[in-house]
Amino acid sequence: MDLELDAFLALAESDLETQGVGRSDEFETGLRKLLLENGRRFAEVLFNSKKLSVPGDERLPGEKRMGRQPRTVLTVFGPIRISRNGYHNPKESSCRYPLDDALLLVEGFTPAAAKLAGRCASEGSFAEAGENLEALAGVHVEPRRIQRLVQAIAPVLNGELYRPREAESPCVPRIYISADGTGIPLRKAELKGRKGKQPDGSAKTHEVKVGCIFTQHPSESDEKPWRDLDSTTYAATTQRVDAFGAKLLAEARRRNLGGAEETVFISDGAAWLRRIARENFPGATRILDFYHAGEHLHDLAKLLWPAAEVPLRFARWKKQMRDGKIKSIIAQAQGLATEANREEAERQLNYFRKNLDALRYDVFRSKGMFIGSGVIEAGCKGVVGQRCKQSGMFWSETGAENILTLRIARENGRYDSIWTDGCLREIRLTA
Repeated sequence: MDLELDAFLALAESDLETQGVGRSDEFETGLRKLLLENGRRFAEVLFNSKKLSVPGDERLPGEKRMGRQPRTVLTVFGPIRISRNGYHNPKESSCRYPLDDALLLVEGFTPAAAKLAGRCASEGSFAEAGENLEALAGVHVEPRRIQRLVQAIAPVLNGELYRPREAESPCVPRIYISADGTGIPLRKAELKGRKGKQPDGSAKTHEVKVGCIFTQHPSESDEKPWRDLDSTTYAATTQRVDAFGAKLLAEARRRNLGGAEETVFISDGAAWLRRIARENFPGATRILDFYHAGEHLHDLAKLLWPAAEVPLRFARWKKQMRDGKIKSIIAQAQGLATEANREEAERQLNYFRKNLDALRYDVFRSKGMFIGSGVIEAGCKGVVGQRCKQSGMFWSETGAENILTLRIARENGRYDSIWTDGCLREIRLTA
C-alpha cells in the first residue's frame, strides 16, 4: 500500500514540476480512488485476520461447525471478501455466523455503509441513490439492493424515531403544532376497494398525514410573527389518525411540549384534525388557517351575492373575519340565504360554527401568533412531495412508510443518532 502511495505522489510531483499548478481534479480523483482502494484492502485484511477476537465464535451444544464460509460485505470503501466460521443446528434448522453478528451486518452492508445508503435513498429514487453512492463514495450498489436494505432497516428505525423519551429541547414561551394531509400515488392493487374522490368514487391516491412542530419567542417589536431559527421538526405516516396522533405527540413531547408556556395548534379545521387537537393536545389554543377559512368564506359569498358583487362583498367579509367578527358574518349570511341556496349556505356556515373558537383572529394577532398553516403546507411539499410524488412513482403503503421514516429522521436532524447498536441488533433479528 505504501509503495503505491509513494509512486502516486512521485508521479503527481513530477506532473507539477513539468506542467505547473493547474486543475487539480485529476489528482484529487486519483488520490481519492487510491485511498478508497487502500481502505478496502485494509478492512479486508483486518476482518480476515486469524487474530480477530469474535464474541460467540465457538460451537454451542447441538451445533455443527461448517468451517470457514465466504461472504462479500459492502463497506464504505467498497465490497470486501471475508471468510468466517459458520455453525449449523440441524434440530432447529438454523445457521449462525458470529462475525456477521459482531459486525452488525444488515443485508450484507456494514452499519456505516447501510447508514450512507439509507441517507441516499431518502433523497431520491433508488436508482438515483445508487448513482449518488457511486459518485460520492465510489461504491457501486444496485438499486434493488438499496430497496431491500430500506425494507429491512426502516421499520426498526421508525420505532426508535417515535419512541417515547424525555424532552430534548429547552423550555420555550410558545410551541406550535400543525398538521395536514397530502395524497401520494399508490399501486393499483393497493387502491382496489378504497373510497376516493374520483367521479366513480374510487381512490387514485393515499393520504399521508404530516405534522410539524416549531417554536416562537414572541416580541412586541416584531411587526409579524417569526419562527425560531431551525426549530421545525416533523412527523409523518401513511397510517390512520390514531397512529399519526401518537407519532405527532411523541415528537412534540421530545420537543418539550410540557415545558412550553403556551401551545398552539394550527390546521384547516377538518374533522380528523379537530380530533387530533382534542385528543392529543387538549390544552392547545386552536387556530383555523386563515387562507382555508377565506376559501370557505368566498364560497359562501358566491352563494349569496350576484357574481359582480362577490369581490367587494368577500373583501369586506374577509376584513371582518380578520378582525374577529365571524359571528356577525354568520348572522348576515343567515339573513341573506334564500330557499334555493339555504341548504348549501348552512353547510358552509356549519364549518364556521364548528370552528368558532379557532376563528378569533383579532385575539391571535394581538398576541403575535401565526394564523396561517404555511409551515405545514411547505412540509407536505418538501418532506413528502419531493420524494414520493416524482413522475412515474407508484408506491406500496409499506414502501412509502419506510421512505418517510428516513426522510423524517433526516429532516429532524436525527438520522445518525437513531442508528443505535440496539436498533442494528433488532434489524438483524427481524431481517
